[in-house]
Amino acid sequence: MQEYDLIIVGAGPAGSAAAMLAARRGMRCALLDKASFPRDKVCGDALSGKSMRLLDELGFLDPVLQLPGTVIHRVVFSSPDESVLEIDLRRHAELHPPSGGGTHRMEGKVVPRRTLDEFLLRQAQAAGAVIHEGCTVQELVFAGTQARRTCGGSKISGAGSAAPTSGACGPSGAAVAAGACGPSGAAPTSGACGPSGAAGATGGSGAMRSARIAGVRGTRADGSPFEFHSRLVLGCDGVTSLVARQSGLHQRGHRHCRIAARQYMRDVDGLTDQIELHFTHEVVPGYLWIFPAGEGLANIGLGLDCVDRKKRAMNPLQTLQEIIGAPRFRHRFRQARAVGRATGGHLPVGSIRRPCSGQGVLLLGDAAGLVDPFTGEGIGNALISAHLAVDTAAEAIVADDASAEFLRLYDQRLWDQLGSELRTSARLHRLSRCRPLFNWVVRRAAHSRELRDLIGAMMAGTESRTQLLHPWFYVRWLAG
Repeated sequence: MQEYDLIIVGAGPAGSAAAMLAARRGMRCALLDKASFPRDKVCGDALSGKSMRLLDELGFLDPVLQLPGTVIHRVVFSSPDESVLEIDLRRHAELHPPSGGGTHRMEGKVVPRRTLDEFLLRQAQAAGAVIHEGCTVQELVFAGTQARRTCGGSKISGAGSAAPTSGACGPSGAAVAAGACGPSGAAPTSGACGPSGAAGATGGSGAMRSARIAGVRGTRADGSPFEFHSRLVLGCDGVTSLVARQSGLHQRGHRHCRIAARQYMRDVDGLTDQIELHFTHEVVPGYLWIFPAGEGLANIGLGLDCVDRKKRAMNPLQTLQEIIGAPRFRHRFRQARAVGRATGGHLPVGSIRRPCSGQGVLLLGDAAGLVDPFTGEGIGNALISAHLAVDTAAEAIVADDASAEFLRLYDQRLWDQLGSELRTSARLHRLSRCRPLFNWVVRRAAHSRELRDLIGAMMAGTESRTQLLHPWFYVRWLAG
C-alpha cells in the first residue's frame, strides 16, 4: 500500500503543474495518468500571453520558448462577412505580478500538446513528484467508518510554521464507490456532454458526498491492480473526469460545453507568426482556427457550441472539412496534406460556477470547467487552478482538515480570481451570436488603429473586456 499527501489524477498542464508545485513545497505527491507519454491531446495547442506569464512564474518560459513550435506575435480575426482584423501583440505588455511591477511581453506560442505535456510532466518528475504512467484510475477509495490508519505528515514549506504529526489515510479495506469507471482523462470524440447537472451512476448520492475521499484504485497497463491512499485527491482528468463523477461533483450540460474538431496538416499556405480565428457563418458563434505549429505543421480546428451542433445535427469533423474546402478558405489548402487523422473532443466552459471541492477532493483545469467561453483557451486557467489548489492543499494538511467546509476555500479563491473574466467571456460569447454587430466591430477596428490597440489591450489584460458589453462603447465608435 502506497500513501501520499496528494494523489493527482491526470497529467495534463493542470496536473503536472500541481505536482510540480506540491513537490517543491515538500509534499509527497503521486501523479497518475492512463497514458504513457508522449501522448496526443485534442487542443488548439496555443499558449496565450497569459499562459506564457504563468509558465514564466514556474520558471519555464525560456525552456518553453525553445520547444518545437511557433512564437506568435499577431492574432488575426475575421468576421462572418469576411472582414479581417489584425492585432499586433508586440504593441502591448502585461503587468508582471510576481515582481510587483515591470512588464511581460504579450507574445504567445503554439506548441503541440504531445510536446508540451511531456515537458511539464518531466519537470514535475524532476521536482520530486512520483509519476505513474499507464495507470488507469477506475475507482475512488472512500474512508471507512472504522479503524483508520494514520501516517506521519510531511513538512510542508510555505504553508505555516507547523506540520501535522498525523493524518487520516484511509483504511486498507476502505469502501469503494460504485458507479462509472471510465478511464482517467478520456475525452469523447462525439456525442453529447450529458444532461445539465447530471451526476455519474452513483456520483450524486449524499452518502458519497459526505464520505471523505482517501485514495484511488485501478489497474496498470500490464493489468496488475494498484491502490494508493492519500490525504487529498486532485482531479485533473479532464471533461469526463472520473474524480468529479464519483465524488458527486459532476455538473455538465450542453449549454456549458463546446466541441472541438482538429486536424494537423502540412503545406498550408500563409503560415506566419500569427494565429487566426475565423468566425464563419457555418458555426457562429464558433470559429475555424489556423495555428502554425512549427516545422511546416499547422493545427487546423473548429470550435462550436454543443447546443448548436445538436440543433443543426452537425458532424464536427465533416463540418471542418466542408469549411476548409469552401471558397473562402480553399486557396489556403490547395497543397495541404493531412497528418494523422482528424479527431475531436469536448470543452467544459466556465459559463457557470461549478462546485470544485468536496470531502478530500479538489477539481482543476477542464475537470473544473475552466475553459474560457469566448476564446476556448484552457491552459492558462488550468495553471491558475494548480497554484490555488496546491496553496489550499498545503493549508489543509497543516490544519489536518480535508473537510468539504475547509476545502471550499479553494472554490472561493478560484472564483475570486477567474469569476469576473469568465462571466465577461460568457457574455461576449452570447454577444458574438449577433452577426451584424460582430461584423461591424471587426470592420471598424480594421480601419481604426486606436480601436485595434484597445482590443489588443483587452487581450493583454491591461484594459477590461467588460467595455465590450456596454452600449456606450458602440455609441462612441459609431460617433467617431
